Amino acid sequence: MRDVRTIISHLLSPVILMVILGSALSAAFNATSLGIIKVGVVIKEETDFSKNLCEYLEKETDFLTLEKYKTVEEIKKAIEEEAISVAIEVPEDLEAKVAEGEKAEVLLWTSNKDSYQTTVVKTLLGVCMDATNTILAEVEYGVQMPSYELKETIHDNPITIDGNRAGAMDYYAVTIMVMTLMYGAAIGAKEFELNLKGDMGKRLRNTPAGTARILAAKIISSIFIVFIQGMIVVLLSKYVFDANWGNNMGIVMGYVALGAVFSTELGIMICVLVNNAELVGGVLTMLVPLMTLMSGGFFKISFGGIEKSFPNYQLQNLLFQTIYQGNTKSISNSLIYVVGAIVVMFAVSVIVGGRKKIW
Repeated sequence: MRDVRTIISHLLSPVILMVILGSALSAAFNATSLGIIKVGVVIKEETDFSKNLCEYLEKETDFLTLEKYKTVEEIKKAIEEEAISVAIEVPEDLEAKVAEGEKAEVLLWTSNKDSYQTTVVKTLLGVCMDATNTILAEVEYGVQMPSYELKETIHDNPITIDGNRAGAMDYYAVTIMVMTLMYGAAIGAKEFELNLKGDMGKRLRNTPAGTARILAAKIISSIFIVFIQGMIVVLLSKYVFDANWGNNMGIVMGYVALGAVFSTELGIMICVLVNNAELVGGVLTMLVPLMTLMSGGFFKISFGGIEKSFPNYQLQNLLFQTIYQGNTKSISNSLIYVVGAIVVMFAVSVIVGGRKKIW
């Protein structure tokens, strides 16, 4: 507690990171205006289909503009320069293939970025193709006068994003707080190295207090410091930045305490296994941001389920599921993971530490 400079740095870093991420990435959590979608079209041969397609797309003037190009090279360049978002190519042999009963394709050109513009245009094109295929099928089965009616396919319906969902600041308040807890592993490792193996440890062992009592005191003090740091981040984000921590701060405090126990025990276990404080510090400096990234702490991401194996993910899941009244089974699974990992890490520390005659 006397190392004020270190404590301040431990607290300022996550708060600054939380504010930066919460402000810069707020658009990823809150709905914004879609804007006008610029669509290019290349028609190799003027046909009834290409004419109907253009008429169909031009009706959606509220959110779409259509621009015609002569060659595919022109639309590629336009997409690269972001003059258009997406383009449609109608091949010159389209109707000839259809007349011969062959498969004919209309091509959709996009950039490498997967965006809502692509999804919207793909949907509109799909509707038009389905209508065309339906008419062709009717003709093939002998319907004399196939017809269709153009209708509005997209309607403006105002919606609200209010409700029980996380905004940017709410999301990063949780993930960055968990990252702060995980950095507590370094505190646990430092306490172990300096106060149990160093000169301080030697002096402590000459006191009437037993090894188990000294060890317990050091672990509890480290947990307390990590818990206080985590709670300061929680309270700052709640009362200064208006982050949502739910209606039961008692449960939130319990999870913060559980995370503090986990991270402290993780640091002690690594230190017991490696037996090198400087190496442990370097490993944890790289490990904690990596675990935060893999667990979706910086931005939402999926690694095919691998992220669930990281402690950050399970602690985040505990908090999110509780704050937003989620799946109770998911909460139970995360609790089992965290508590089970604490028991395993404690057992490893005791067994390996005993063999190395650390205790």
